[in-house]
Amino acid sequence: MRYAGTLGTLLVLLIAAPHAEDREAAERYSATLALERNLRTPNEQSPTLNDLRAAISSYETIQRQFPTSAYGDNALWQAAGLALEAFDRYHQQLDFNTGKRLLNRLLVDYPKSSLVLRGAERRKRFDSLKRITWLTDIEREVRENIVRVTVKFDGEVEFNSEQLERPARLFFDLHATDAAPPFRNTTLTFNGEAIRNIRLGRRPNQVTRIVLDTEGIDRCNTFTLYEPFRLVIDCKPSSHRVEALGTATVTPPPTSSSALPIRIAKKGTVANDSVKTPTAVDLKNTRRLSLTRQLGLGISRVVIDAGHGGYDPGARARGLEEADIVLDIAKRLEQRLSTYPIEVVLTRRRDDYIPLEARTQLANRVDADLFLSIHANASPHTSTRGVETYFLNLTNDVTSETLAASENAATVETIGHLPDLLQAIATNDKLEESKHFAELVQQAIVDTLRKVDPEIPDLGVKQAPFIVLIGARMPSVLAEISFVTNEHDATFLSTDVYRDLIADALFKAILRYERTLKKHTGLETVLQAGSG
Repeated sequence: MRYAGTLGTLLVLLIAAPHAEDREAAERYSATLALERNLRTPNEQSPTLNDLRAAISSYETIQRQFPTSAYGDNALWQAAGLALEAFDRYHQQLDFNTGKRLLNRLLVDYPKSSLVLRGAERRKRFDSLKRITWLTDIEREVRENIVRVTVKFDGEVEFNSEQLERPARLFFDLHATDAAPPFRNTTLTFNGEAIRNIRLGRRPNQVTRIVLDTEGIDRCNTFTLYEPFRLVIDCKPSSHRVEALGTATVTPPPTSSSALPIRIAKKGTVANDSVKTPTAVDLKNTRRLSLTRQLGLGISRVVIDAGHGGYDPGARARGLEEADIVLDIAKRLEQRLSTYPIEVVLTRRRDDYIPLEARTQLANRVDADLFLSIHANASPHTSTRGVETYFLNLTNDVTSETLAASENAATVETIGHLPDLLQAIATNDKLEESKHFAELVQQAIVDTLRKVDPEIPDLGVKQAPFIVLIGARMPSVLAEISFVTNEHDATFLSTDVYRDLIADALFKAILRYERTLKKHTGLETVLQAGSG
């Protein structure tokens, strides 16, 4: 009897043990499920990434400790769903990897589970989110007489936009894009008279729509910047709202050819006593070997700027647009440089408008070693043709002044910035190297193009105060590759062969300049100085 009692007790314990495990698994699964529901309940505070990952970990622990319970496959499925939520909200690679790993474990450990059939659909959802570009931030700021809205992304975005009336608004549809949680399906409200509300919403087919209220706005210009990719919208309020933006009205000072009623004082100040305008720096009296060469510096990164773009097509004639031509040549040049150990950054890759100032700002931001701006020329005299290359300096040449005025027409700088601009030109410490680079560019283009057009005029190397070159911390030049207004030049510019030759010439000029930097050794410099 005693034996039978002991056996009965063992049987009861063996039967009860699995039930006890099931109960514990059920209790812990229910508790974690309640936690997940709480995280997914819409409220003012979104779940943090740590909260989501903690819940995922809790589900994984249940599956590891109770793999044969009725809750093992469900725990993996729920954990994968939370990983999808975490990746959707915060776009961290770790959560993408976690979700894929959990779905694979579900397939391997529970091949007969009904949840396995739904796994393929969830994998597709992960993959679709992987291809989405994320809107990470939106900024609004008042700059001079415009309101600037900057939308930041973690990658390049394709978009289309449209201006609507009644009420006035400007919307952008961002394709294959989603907004980070703080900006998803929300309205941003700002103080001020212009662009007070920015609304964001999700639309079908992975499209995010941004809507700007543009009541009281005369016009908006849109352009993109890179590294990181940004969509920038500059909106100019109507004249009666300028004062509300805090913009002061500046009265232009009287000018003459020899003097300006300003002097460069502390930054941001203007003194009213007249002094002569800073004159062009005389390069004949500069040092024989620049500091760049004394230090043995080389080139590793070049910024190629395709002039104009977007609503600013540049010179237009004979069915050609300057912006299209120079962008095509910039891309051809980039392709050639990609075979050489030099990194290339383009200021634009599409028909986008980029402010003149933003182009050299980009070059400075990426620590470029050279800046080359490519343009096509124009003249009211259709017989004018040829090639010319510019570096930054003041000029007394009327033709150069006129060209600079034309190329600078799109700048957002105002008269109040004149002292700083003059100072930037007068103290430009890259004049020597810019002039040398310009000479190599001019020579390479002329020599190359004369292979197919022996009579093309060499208009030479010139200097002018181009806004697009001001502020560059590296040698910088602007190349005018031919005249679209001249029938002969335009015919050549419309061909692939001619554009390839220009790209070849610019490629040669960059390589030649790079080689000249390393030409002078310390001994050679001493010998040259001694023989002078």
